Amino acid sequence: MGFTELADLSDVEVTFVGVIAGAIYPNGTSSPSAILNGSTPVDCAVVRGWPNKTTLQANLALGRCTVSVYPVPGSGKNTTRFNTDWQIKQEAAPTIVGSIVNDTVVLAGTASSPQNVAAKVNGKAYLYAVQPSDTLATIATALATAINADTPATSVGAIITVPAANALGVAIGGFGLIWRELRRQEEVIMVTVWAPTPELRDLVAPFVDLALQGLGQPRVRQFLSLPDGSAGRMLFMRSTPTDKDELSAVFRRDIVWSVEYPTTEVQTAAQIVVFETILTPNWTDPASPTLQLVA
Repeated sequence: MGFTELADLSDVEVTFVGVIAGAIYPNGTSSPSAILNGSTPVDCAVVRGWPNKTTLQANLALGRCTVSVYPVPGSGKNTTRFNTDWQIKQEAAPTIVGSIVNDTVVLAGTASSPQNVAAKVNGKAYLYAVQPSDTLATIATALATAINADTPATSVGAIITVPAANALGVAIGGFGLIWRELRRQEEVIMVTVWAPTPELRDLVAPFVDLALQGLGQPRVRQFLSLPDGSAGRMLFMRSTPTDKDELSAVFRRDIVWSVEYPTTEVQTAAQIVVFETILTPNWTDPASPTLQLVA
């Protein structure tokens, strides 16, 4: 059963707000801003969406800047083009360990579900799906019982003994996550700095611009990590100052980015623990075998 993960446009906006706020207030919102006008920290409000006119005017009157994050209406487009094959999202991590000691299969670790345990005796595989109530001893009992139908086998605790075994093997398989990309979309995000003076605008805007680009980070930010575990590719588009607005005494700069991000499908998948080669006639080539994989 699969389920769809969607990095929604709202997730992109919220993440932008978080990155900007974290850069301006690296020690917390109750601490001074990292943007300095001389030796005075520049107070900034970081908001999602187009700012409320009344709130914006009140902030400007107090000498406070506002940084807004707003998706440009109608800018979205479908950019699907990448491989849609299933890929590993999260590796399986089995909690049981199996080993072979002479004519015994020894189980160790911790019993947990879901995972599969397989014993292979004289070329035949015996598979058991671990139940939530199982212990290592009950898993060994279940496998010993299955093996005993063909070859004498007993179990004591977590050890299975098969005296007549000519070949003995054990494999453990857990469950991980696989994913594939269903589509990809691109949105244009406008980050706007609203300031009461051109001097403050020219202090805050470059700071915000370079913070989004990854200034001070180990690497230049090319991807925006999103809550669903995916990443949106960021591309700087333009930066435009505006000295006139419908509000008085407001100086503005728009910093425009495009963000491309995926919608994905995720499924739980079992590790393969048993490989079986079944020889069946093929009408074009009677000697052609069929390979069967058992999870």
